[in-house]
Amino acid sequence: MDKINLVCGSLLHDIGKIIYRGTSERAKHSKLGGDFIKSFEQFRNTELTDCIRYHHAQEITSVKSNKEKNSLFYITYIADNISSGMDRRKDLEEGAEGFNWDKKVALGSVFNVLNEKEKGRQNYSYPFVARTRIKEEPLNFPTATQNQYTTSYYDGLITDMKTILQRLKPDKEHINSLLQMMESLWSYVPSSTDKNQLVDISLYDHSRTTAAIASAIYDYFQAENITDYQKELFDYNATEFYDKNAFLMMNFDMSGVQNFIYNISGSKALKSLRARSFYLDMLLEYISDNLLEKLELSRANILYVGGGHAYLLLANTNKTKAILSDFEHDLKTWFLDKFKIDLYVAMAYTEVSANDLMNHNGHYRDIYRRLSQKTSAKKANRYTAEEILNLNHQGTENARECRECKRSDLLIEEDDICEICDSLQKVSRDLTRENIFVIANEGVLDMPFGKKMSALSYSQADKLKKSNAEVQIYAKNISEIGQNLMTRIDMGDYTYRSDFHEMLEEVEVGINRLGVLRADVDNLGQAFINGIPDDYLSISRTATFSRAMSRFFKNYLNQLLAEKSYKINVIYAGGDDLFMIGAWQDILDFSIVLKQKFADFTQNKLSISAGIGMFREKYPVARMASLTGDLEDAAKDYKPDERAVQATKNAVTLFDATNVFSWDTLENDIFVKLDAITKNFEKLDETGKAFIYRLIDLLRGVNENQQINIARLAYTLSRMEEKIGKTFAQELYNWANADRKTLIMALEIYILKTRER
Repeated sequence: MDKINLVCGSLLHDIGKIIYRGTSERAKHSKLGGDFIKSFEQFRNTELTDCIRYHHAQEITSVKSNKEKNSLFYITYIADNISSGMDRRKDLEEGAEGFNWDKKVALGSVFNVLNEKEKGRQNYSYPFVARTRIKEEPLNFPTATQNQYTTSYYDGLITDMKTILQRLKPDKEHINSLLQMMESLWSYVPSSTDKNQLVDISLYDHSRTTAAIASAIYDYFQAENITDYQKELFDYNATEFYDKNAFLMMNFDMSGVQNFIYNISGSKALKSLRARSFYLDMLLEYISDNLLEKLELSRANILYVGGGHAYLLLANTNKTKAILSDFEHDLKTWFLDKFKIDLYVAMAYTEVSANDLMNHNGHYRDIYRRLSQKTSAKKANRYTAEEILNLNHQGTENARECRECKRSDLLIEEDDICEICDSLQKVSRDLTRENIFVIANEGVLDMPFGKKMSALSYSQADKLKKSNAEVQIYAKNISEIGQNLMTRIDMGDYTYRSDFHEMLEEVEVGINRLGVLRADVDNLGQAFINGIPDDYLSISRTATFSRAMSRFFKNYLNQLLAEKSYKINVIYAGGDDLFMIGAWQDILDFSIVLKQKFADFTQNKLSISAGIGMFREKYPVARMASLTGDLEDAAKDYKPDERAVQATKNAVTLFDATNVFSWDTLENDIFVKLDAITKNFEKLDETGKAFIYRLIDLLRGVNENQQINIARLAYTLSRMEEKIGKTFAQELYNWANADRKTLIMALEIYILKTRER
């Protein structure tokens, strides 16, 4: 119970800041928070409320002689400091006199200081937003406008918190619901309102990392038989703790994701793409939760999960390491049994100290470098000799293959399909209808550790939960609060129609083709490791940055697509990359929206590169993915000038690897030409269409015989002056001389858009 009280108290330790900002009370936030929580009978626990009441040095000093030396508030105190990256000499409390507090200050953007050496510092902030179950969080982008949060905003939060907290208890069954309340209501509440500091960390991100650190310290002290928390964490020799490797930074890294999703070729390949991507997302969520349960930790200890990766903060104890070792063995056994070598999850960890997490020794970046090196080593030596020999003896000569994925084991003989593909096809039918996913002893899709997953209605899931305590429930893009209810997971899963043939049938004009877009954030790893200046590098800020990226790809992406009902299905949207299929014109149009909105969201501090392919509906999915991936790679290699030494990226490749353009060229050059061409060519008959083909042939041949083709081009345009006008004919001629490549691209897009079906 001590640990639960500590986690809940650490999660709620700064709740008084909301009370302070939403009322006329003049007291310090720690007192206001303690009094507020005590108004709920179930939270009247001294150990818990003391974590809220006493987490600043000045207040601890005044009461420590009357408190036990193993009081939990000492752990919350130091976890609070580590999370915010400060030490006790800078221990200021909101509400104290004489400091530069501003109740109305808005949450700043974490992108303000990102890559500031190259792109400067900004002063953007967010409008106020609180997300509830009923109302989805609106698109909330940082603005240069000096937003202010009024007392009424915070008063509304207080009302919402009262309603929710009445339904919660400080116990294991409610702790994830508490986290979800905080995420919904506190994501745009600044952790600090001190105008002398950056105010870009939300109260939610600060509080959850504080709870993660606190629970890890608690486990570390239990293992080391440390019972005098006052001496270890507060008195004069407490500085020694900051150098102790009390923590483990641990990660999961899934390999084989792309091949698993795309390497299918059956008749239902397109329909099952979304299910395969969803399955991998759920695997990582469930694996992370299962490990946390074994370690007796909450989801506060998940710093990030998505895109085939997860980062967790744990205690550096022999018990933790033993659990990790057993877990890794069991997990690898399950993946080998179900997927052979097609999918693999690497687990690695590195020991870290509080000073590492605070970057006081300049070692914060080294945490991720060490972790990356250890993960790479695990990937390079995945299997033991015994496991490899066992795999080599599992082949079956002349075995029939699954018609979808071509594997020859786990085959359901009468259907020529393997168990996994069969299960994925079954669950794919429910993905667009249901948002509740249950992991239990019985179900459809195999999950690790003897469990199965099913997609159910809300009422079905609720009924199952009441009858079976072993059930674990996830809610996609929905927040639900209560005892042992649902874990919210955000997913970029916009689906216009599950049937691509029906989708294309709705397009009345233009070539009948699917468009495929693959996109990736440029230099994201570099930004994560080196983009935040040393003075501001902390576990809270990197957690905020990671969550912001997830919010764009897993939440806002759905809304951007829904705004104009784009004929597109999102197949995969991780923390930094994207794969979608749809009507090719919608894919092309949305690519510009994606680029613009991502630039707005990141304040032009980050860019995105993409490849756009065009394919017949029956074209093999694996080839679609591979070829479009090649186009994306070409965009990543983009150089605006052949003499440039380094690729600038921030580009898009259209249909062919030779058609690489900057986003600005596509939007402000090619699309401008396309609009003019459409306006002037719209009344052309079939003879006129033949002219366009002739024009493209001449433009393509200019390099081969410059002089002759320029003359032919001028002659051809002069013959069309009557139909397109002398002015536009001259403009086409000027474009041909100035930038032949963009004119060809605009003409080709026009032909594709106007071609009869």
